[in-house]
Amino acid sequence: MRKLISALLCICLMLSCAMASAATYRFVLSPNSAPVNVRNGASKNTPAVTQLVTGTKVTVLGTEGSWTHIRTGNKEGYIMTSFLTENDPYTPSAKKAGLTLADTTVYVISANRRPVNLRSGTGPQSPVLAQIPSGSSAKLISSGSGWSKVQVGGKTGFVNNEYLAQVKPEDPKKTGNNPGDPGDPGDPIGTAYVQSVNSAPVNLRLSPSRTSSVLAELVTGTRLSVLSREGSWSKVKVNGKTGYIMNLYLSANAPGSYTPATSYTAYVTSGNGKPVRVRYGAGTGYHAITALDVDSTVTVLTTVNGWARIRCGNVEGYINSKYLTTQKP
Repeated sequence: MRKLISALLCICLMLSCAMASAATYRFVLSPNSAPVNVRNGASKNTPAVTQLVTGTKVTVLGTEGSWTHIRTGNKEGYIMTSFLTENDPYTPSAKKAGLTLADTTVYVISANRRPVNLRSGTGPQSPVLAQIPSGSSAKLISSGSGWSKVQVGGKTGFVNNEYLAQVKPEDPKKTGNNPGDPGDPGDPIGTAYVQSVNSAPVNLRLSPSRTSSVLAELVTGTRLSVLSREGSWSKVKVNGKTGYIMNLYLSANAPGSYTPATSYTAYVTSGNGKPVRVRYGAGTGYHAITALDVDSTVTVLTTVNGWARIRCGNVEGYINSKYLTTQKP
């Protein structure tokens, strides 16, 4: 009897190890790079426990209809399956916005349902070849840093990756105006926090333009409700005022509150001893937030395709991993 019990225990242990080794992982893929809600239950009506950005790796615990039960860090919850992908969107074959060359069909999206420009080159100064209605499908030819070459309506040109998605957008009249958190138009689609450079105030403007009137100055950490997204701007409501703020000054997490369990301490280094730039995104195409002196201590939150997202004091941004070392100077 003892031998039988021992054998059964061994079999259970082997099955448990096999199940652990066969853990399934997925990556978050937001069509417009907006944070995606992880909810307390498999329903849009349940509270959000956290928000995840494109590229976040999660452990799949199970599925319930169109929802997937996941774990990320020390949190568990449910995310719509349509916002998960098997492939890391930041691999070399998917340089930006989760676009992979294996998926030849992409969809043009616009938070305000306005047409999106098809340009002759990569850049906002390139001539406009045509305007593509939001929701249109296109053939993906190649994906580069910030822009993708597509073919649509018999014309070939470039579209900013911010307006391309692999998931077909749903009718906003039925699902709301944000794919990450559908709801009634005009209702908040999520919560965000002001994340400014060195805690300098950020302007809340009357319209989505740098030349628009300033309604208020918001400090880092200010919590606000995001009503909609319009290109590089978000329409927000804060302290009874409704206006616009640039997306690069918004964070899904309260500044300094999100530190993954896998984070670690590193130190800035450079071959010539000069300060190293910290950028808004993972690439030299993003403008610099600030520059850190050699030997500066930083917390590495995550890494993306050779770039590390770091925190140093009130500043969070990206720095090329080659300028970091774990050896204390």
